[in-house]
Amino acid sequence: MSAFQDVAAVSDVAEGEMLSVALADGAPVCVFNHRGVIGAVGNLCTHAEFLISDGVLHGDGTLECLW
Repeated sequence: MSAFQDVAAVSDVAEGEMLSVALADGAPVCVFNHRGVIGAVGNLCTHAEFLISDGVLHGDGTLECLW
């Protein structure tokens, strides 16, 4: 799916935090706020299938899963 979808309000994602959401088709997405910039990535870790949103958003913007 290439279109943008509203999944949360900006105020739902505090600076330095991550939020687990789902697209209309059920695809899991991790929405994050790094220094006031909102971003989104697929919410499943590619090597261990942990939720990225359960991990850590580091100060340099790196997302790290729990594994």
